[in-house]
Amino acid sequence: MSEHPESIREAAWFLWRNYPPAKDWGRVVLRNWISWHSSQASLCIVYQDETRREIVGVGMARPVMEPWQGAADCYEFDAEGRCLFIDAAIATQTDAFVMMFLGLLQRFGHRELIAYQRLPDPTVRVKRLCDMRRHLLRIGQLYV
Repeated sequence: MSEHPESIREAAWFLWRNYPPAKDWGRVVLRNWISWHSSQASLCIVYQDETRREIVGVGMARPVMEPWQGAADCYEFDAEGRCLFIDAAIATQTDAFVMMFLGLLQRFGHRELIAYQRLPDPTVRVKRLCDMRRHLLRIGQLYV
């Protein structure tokens, strides 16, 4: 998890290049949203090589009580929430998803549900967190 201004700039640039909806929001909105996540310790950046600072994944999530709340308000944050809403999970390497997931689980602990959207589709997808963990860790075993 990161709160360093350089990391925020790097994460914004990574999302700008790798996540087409980010361009619709504009750079200022994107950077402000990433900064907010950083201030909540809910920004996870995965580096391929820490010395060269090559980003291979950026994830942002926040706890909410109900899945629909995450989609309705991009700043809703309920520390006691039963659902972890994934705002972004963008990676250029498959194993980076596993690292982001583990980092966000370390930050927020176990939650009953995990929810996300695949923009531009407005559908809120909901999974049990234990099912998502099992799926991602199975993928992670392929890269160990």
